[in-house]
Amino acid sequence: MPLLLNVIELSRSPIALDGRLPVSELGLTDPDELIHPAEFLEHWLQAELMEGSILVQGRLRLALRCECARCLKPFEHVMDLREWAAHLELKGNDAVPVVADAVDLTPQIREDI
Repeated sequence: MPLLLNVIELSRSPIALDGRLPVSELGLTDPDELIHPAEFLEHWLQAELMEGSILVQGRLRLALRCECARCLKPFEHVMDLREWAAHLELKGNDAVPVVADAVDLTPQIREDI
C-alpha cells in the first residue's frame, strides 16, 4: 500500500506518519547487482498543509544488503536520511496529483532514495 496523505484530514491538523513501508511498494529496481534493499523502508514523518502546498519532514531509513565487489563478502549498509523533507505543490504546473482527496508520497521518497 503506498504512503498516502489525506488532504482533507491534513486541512484540519498536521499528520504524523510513522511505520514501515514494503520496499516493493516503492517500485525500486536494484541499483546494482551487489546492492539489494531490505524488505522495509522505515519512516517517521510529519506533514502539514501550507498555503497551496504540503510540507513533509522527517526521517527515512532503509537497510541495504551489499556485497564487496572485491571479495564478495556480504555486509549491510543503512541509509538514514535524518532530515528528509519534501515540498509538494497542490496548485500550478508542479502540482502533485490528488486522487480521492489523497496525495501519494511514494514518488518523492523513491526519487530521494
